[in-house]
Amino acid sequence: MATSDLISILKKENKMDATLENRVCTAVLKQLDDTSADVQAVAIKCIGELTGRVQETQLKDICTRLCKALLDGKDELKDIYSIGLKTAVSSVPDVMGPTVANELTPQLIRGIQTDKSESERVREECLEVMKDLINRFGVEMDNQHESVMGLILNQLSSKKISICKRSTACVGSLAVVLADSLLNRLMETLLQYIASPRDGQSVRILIQTVGMISRTVGYRLGTHLVRIIPLFLRYLWDPGEDEDEDQEDEKVELRENILHAFESFAMRCPQEVSPFRNDLLNTCMKFIEYDPNYNYDDSDDEEMDDYSDDEYSEGEYSDDDDDTSWKVRRAAVKVVRAFIMSRPELLGDFYDNCSSALIARFKEREDSVKLDIVNCYEDLLRATILVSKNKSDAESKLLTRSGMTSPGIRRLQSNEMRAANEMDEVIRETSKLLKNKKTSTKVRIALFTMLQQLAIATKSELAQYFPSLINDIVSALKDRNGTLKLQALVFLRLSAQEIPHEVVRKEMSALVDAVAPCVNEEWYKIIAEALRVVSVFAQSLKPLSRDGMEFLDEAGIENDGFVNTLFHAAFKRFAENDIDQEIKECSIIAMGDIIARVGDKCVDECTQNDVFSILVERLQNEVTRMAALKTVTKIANSPLDIEFDKVLDKIIMELSAFLRQTLRVLRQSSLVALDALINAKGKHISADLFDTMLSETSALIRPSDLHLSYLSLQLATNALRINGENSKYVQKYVLASAVELSASPLTQGLALRSLSTLLAELVVLEVPGMTFEELNALLIEPVIKNEDSPRQTLQSVAQCIAVLCMATSDARRGKTVEIFLKDIGGKSLQKVKCQLALYSLGEVGYQCDLSRHDHIYSSISNMLQSNVEEIRAAAAYALGSITVGNMEKFLPQVLNALRTNDDLKYQFLVTLREIVFRYCSDDVEGDFVSYLKEVLPLLLENSRSEEEIVRVIVAECLGKIGSFDESCSGAVVSEIVSLGKSSNVCSRWTSATSVRHMLTTQSSAVIGLVEKNLNPFLDLLSDEDLNVRRASLLTLNSIVHHHANIMSSRISEILPLLYREMAVNDALKRVVDLGPFKHKVDDGLPLRKAAFTCMGTILDILVAKVDLGAFFEPLKKGLGDVNDVQMLCHQILVKMSISVPSAIVGAFDSYLKSALEKTLNKKVKDGQVGTEVERRNDVIRSALRAIDALSQLNDMKQSRTFNGMMEVIKRKDHLNSMLRIIRSDRDGGNSYSKK
Repeated sequence: MATSDLISILKKENKMDATLENRVCTAVLKQLDDTSADVQAVAIKCIGELTGRVQETQLKDICTRLCKALLDGKDELKDIYSIGLKTAVSSVPDVMGPTVANELTPQLIRGIQTDKSESERVREECLEVMKDLINRFGVEMDNQHESVMGLILNQLSSKKISICKRSTACVGSLAVVLADSLLNRLMETLLQYIASPRDGQSVRILIQTVGMISRTVGYRLGTHLVRIIPLFLRYLWDPGEDEDEDQEDEKVELRENILHAFESFAMRCPQEVSPFRNDLLNTCMKFIEYDPNYNYDDSDDEEMDDYSDDEYSEGEYSDDDDDTSWKVRRAAVKVVRAFIMSRPELLGDFYDNCSSALIARFKEREDSVKLDIVNCYEDLLRATILVSKNKSDAESKLLTRSGMTSPGIRRLQSNEMRAANEMDEVIRETSKLLKNKKTSTKVRIALFTMLQQLAIATKSELAQYFPSLINDIVSALKDRNGTLKLQALVFLRLSAQEIPHEVVRKEMSALVDAVAPCVNEEWYKIIAEALRVVSVFAQSLKPLSRDGMEFLDEAGIENDGFVNTLFHAAFKRFAENDIDQEIKECSIIAMGDIIARVGDKCVDECTQNDVFSILVERLQNEVTRMAALKTVTKIANSPLDIEFDKVLDKIIMELSAFLRQTLRVLRQSSLVALDALINAKGKHISADLFDTMLSETSALIRPSDLHLSYLSLQLATNALRINGENSKYVQKYVLASAVELSASPLTQGLALRSLSTLLAELVVLEVPGMTFEELNALLIEPVIKNEDSPRQTLQSVAQCIAVLCMATSDARRGKTVEIFLKDIGGKSLQKVKCQLALYSLGEVGYQCDLSRHDHIYSSISNMLQSNVEEIRAAAAYALGSITVGNMEKFLPQVLNALRTNDDLKYQFLVTLREIVFRYCSDDVEGDFVSYLKEVLPLLLENSRSEEEIVRVIVAECLGKIGSFDESCSGAVVSEIVSLGKSSNVCSRWTSATSVRHMLTTQSSAVIGLVEKNLNPFLDLLSDEDLNVRRASLLTLNSIVHHHANIMSSRISEILPLLYREMAVNDALKRVVDLGPFKHKVDDGLPLRKAAFTCMGTILDILVAKVDLGAFFEPLKKGLGDVNDVQMLCHQILVKMSISVPSAIVGAFDSYLKSALEKTLNKKVKDGQVGTEVERRNDVIRSALRAIDALSQLNDMKQSRTFNGMMEVIKRKDHLNSMLRIIRSDRDGGNSYSKK
């Protein structure tokens, strides 16, 4: 009791003098000798508190006395002394670590060295304490490392297994803190012992030690794998060889240890183990089948095909209890899993070499091995999904927008097709196991989690096998094990989402009866998942079209029993209040899906149970309102005319109130729901409710949040379409905010489009105060009053004016055009007014033919000669736009001026660019081929211009024409290739740049043309001209970014060229005289920056094709280059820490450390102020971001050199402060993701 009180006092940090400390410590240590275990336990706890409070002298005394008691004390109390000593070591303050380490190490060495047979127990305990001491203060013990290493190596020869195991663990801990020279000596010694064991040494223990070192030091062992792996393979033996039964257990243990070591190598040193990957995988596939005590003959397979209850019977084998071969099979599976997890980019090889064998081994008789095999195949599927997502994410987004198909995408998804091709075998073997009553619950759970990944990876390919799994799913749903039910439900939901709806409907009868009872389970996870399945079933009964406006079909819903069962299953949880939040949300979503899809089949149930009143209550509850909002939106958007007018007013009032909330996602969802309600029930909404909605909406229309502005303006537009009388509320609340939005330079995209649509609706209504003329004036006046109105504002307002003109009568439109022509034709021009008039003429002329207006061409073209640059730019834009409105009349005039008017050549080229870009768009019907014969020669003629700005325009036009119009692509690509072979440097530059602009397309025909003509372009990477090479590098970067598949086979040719450009070339440096000053110019810098930028993109997308070992030397030089190049290299390090962490860890000491340290140690030179200081800080911050990314790698945390660098950073206030801010930003935003 007194000791417990002492612990409480010590926790309050009461200070003691030296005498009191000594008395207290003596008393506590004496209690370790007590016969009561409870007293001893409290005393040990008190030792932990004391070691953190007492002075250094007393701490040394505690450790010394405990160590002496362990070595020389009573045998029956040595366990207690050992625990006390380990407690003291774990509680010592860091600052006293060196003192304790120096005090204990010699005494522990003495205890380990003892030769007395009765002291083996002491040796074991000393090894345990030594391991703990090394783990905490190994770095501070560096002067003892060599002696401790030699001592522990000797213990590996002990005949007592427990001493060998403790020695192995101790070596593993010691290896972490050893210097490279000592670690290399340690490995040399161990490998020598393994190759030629000495008397008393066990090869198994030595191999186990190497495996332990691999797990603790990770990448640092990579350089030794060239010797380790062949040696270990030699000791494995072929599993087909005849083996001595007396030595079988020993061989099993040896093989298990070797395979565990291989697993560690694969995880920790994936790059270094690559040369041996095929040998290791082939060996592991043999040992996965290693089962010498059981004969899998053909009769077993025939029995399995019958799905009988006697499948996978144990068969005939000897001494089942003594059979340990399963350990080898399990270890072999873990090696394969390690390769899959560490090298997902090599999935193709794993499918070719491993997957079929893994599926065949589903028949494994040992449960633990079977579980690992199923999990291994699941990891293969999981990696397939991850790799496919990462590789095709950017391109799939483009495909979704364009509706095109790319052969490149199909190749990137080939691993998914491989999984689909094996599905027949997987489903057959899985079904056998699920039907077999002897299959354990753990294996059944693993099978369903594996099937979940299979459903995601193969998508609709699962459809043909889904009916064969119905009985297995139903059986699992009726099982008593909750986890099995949950995983079966998850698989059912995922598969039902992926496969065609008609397949699900055919099996609905059996499935609904099995799923409905799960909603009444007690475990909240099962209930929530069952409700999600109910949602998916409702969606399958009546699937919606892609736009959600109509049902695809109504087959399979004649049986209303499905609907009633689903409704009552969801309603029971929907109506309850005191349930888990996840269940609440899932029940609300499920009820929404049921009503939105099959609400016409359960009208009576909805009315009787007052479903919509409960939904209003859920809206009013802060916890459930988001789910309720989604449900309201679903019901409102349903093609069914669902009747809920009784609660409509309450719902709208609640949603309108949500618009005042600070939570943005709530406001956004409320706007979406209100818009859906207006479209569905607008005729039933009163004027007062429209007043309320629009008054709340007006505050959300602002340039700072364009998406909310878009939704708000869309809502206002729909309110007008429902009832023109709502125009008074739009005028009162919305119009001023809309006009303000139009004058913002930020307005673009959906917000600008919705604003234009609203204005068009108002013009059609002709409401007093919002007529065409009045709206036009409202848009123009604020802009022309501001002489500094930016171009973006003028273009936004011009687009709105064009919408007004297109919505009004021809007479008004013509009058407005004449006013604008007058504005640009006066003698005294107002700059902003003239710009706005030109942009407005362009926007109107783009949408309709303005050729009937006399002198419109000459009026605009005259503005190309203006002394004001902004007016010239606006005139070029306007002239190009009106030309698109009537190509036959205006294009010849533009081309003729381009040929004859050298003074205005640039302005007319800009005009031509506007014509090309605006004509080659989805908004204009027709192709460009009819104009190509006239346009192409002019572009080619200007491709040789000495002015880069002219060549840029030419390249943009060639790229746009070639990428948009497939009928023009062949001719354009042919001319681009010819330019690339020209002797004129400017032509070659234009060729390279044109390819870059052409690659924005997703047209497979155009990309195919580029791919066929890739060789001439790649030749430009070796061009003699610096500018051509830089343009080629930028284009290469674009190719890899947009169409990596066409470059994947050529990366090995490209990389040497990139590495060459990364090197600093002193011959490209020169000194320029600037009066009294001399300025150094590095003409090679743009090339180096382009090369590193391109390399960063390659490492993002095609890292598997890169020999990283060859890249580290250029990267090292780049880290020592000028600031701009350094910062690019830091970004590359961040990317590599995510995609190839093991390679970065292995290269840190040799290639990265010194360069990063040099950057961190940059100092401000005398006289540097302001900009120079900030640039220095920028590059330091960039280096720290790279270091922060490295610090998150587990293996890097074991690097002594990296930890030393981190300690230096922490000691320097300015570096530590920067690092804290970087980590704060990273944690507050997106952390670096890891595989």
